Amino acid sequence: MGAVTAARGRRLRPLLRALALCCALAASAAAAQSGDAFGDGSLRPPTGPRFADPSWYDLVDVTLLAGDPVRIALTLGAIDGSGGLALGITQPILEVYIDSAEGGAEALLPGSGLAMPLGTGWQVAIRVTGDGAWAWEAAADGVVDLAAAVPVEAVVDGTTITVLTPFARPEQEARLYAVSGVYDPFRADGWRPLSREPSPWAFSSDQQQTPVVDVFPGDSAERAAALARGELPRVDIAGGIAPGSLAWVWLMGAGIALALAGLVLRMRPMRRAAAATVGDDPPPADDPPARYVTVALPTMTVRPAAEVELIDESELPSSPDDTERVGAAEAQSVRVTETAAFPPAPLALPAPRPDASTEDASTADPPATDAPAVESPTRSSETEAPSEPSRDAKRS
Repeated sequence: MGAVTAARGRRLRPLLRALALCCALAASAAAAQSGDAFGDGSLRPPTGPRFADPSWYDLVDVTLLAGDPVRIALTLGAIDGSGGLALGITQPILEVYIDSAEGGAEALLPGSGLAMPLGTGWQVAIRVTGDGAWAWEAAADGVVDLAAAVPVEAVVDGTTITVLTPFARPEQEARLYAVSGVYDPFRADGWRPLSREPSPWAFSSDQQQTPVVDVFPGDSAERAAALARGELPRVDIAGGIAPGSLAWVWLMGAGIALALAGLVLRMRPMRRAAAATVGDDPPPADDPPARYVTVALPTMTVRPAAEVELIDESELPSSPDDTERVGAAEAQSVRVTETAAFPPAPLALPAPRPDASTEDASTADPPATDAPAVESPTRSSETEAPSEPSRDAKRS
């Protein structure tokens, strides 16, 4: 058994290594969407602790939820609510753009300095800050009335912000874009510009021109290329799920498929071994031999039924004492006959002794009387016992 277990362990080692590799790839794919919120790579975080944590601006996931009207879920690396703002977030400014039809606005809302990818435009834009959330709808010709902002509902749950808009969900496939930066409540556009020197409340850089800290989707290389071009990367969504965030899902599915394949391969040698052991082959040497114990069951002897001597009615006395004795004997003989299958020992009854007075009394003609005749239990219905007056007359 030890050799068989070791062989199975050697066969499972490659499978375990492959599963570990898939898990590592899935973790790296998820990390590509988080923990790298530093613009084009040249950004330096603020020196002050109030704005220094990059996870507050990290766009981990942005999803267009299913259902109508349009609902957007934004997940950040972390949320700091210490600023006491109405929505419960302090540092970031977040913008989401939905492209669901031809045309639309090409330039983003003022502040980020970016534009839509070439040949595309957005129909719905959403801005979220600690002071609230607003939405805009672009006309077919791309005209946007910034004064026509619609306040929308936003709810913070953990690190996810869910925004509910009054706009109908697009029927066709839509494209989703998102950016983040540092919120400045004293500026009209809400975006705090970059500083060329290290600053306690702003990101600084010698190369990057736009104040965008993170872009969704894409890793650091894709984000740097998008910021260098001055336009957003593109992501297609269908059914409310962003394919840009599905890399880890595909890797996880591949790992599960690999695990199932390994299980099937593991079962094949076990089936062959089971088929080879069918028959009269001896058990393996490692297994202890089977032991058989013979148990002797007790035997039971059945005794024959006891034979009971039958008594002739002509030999029975007719006195009261003898009649009672004979009746008791007959009752006992009946019980013996019923239980004769398993008696302790054969039972024989003694024959009654004849009595002269009894014989004389039995031959005498009894006088006529009105008392009912008593039938002896051992006599037939035609023989009647002597009546009580005849016995009294005999004694006198």
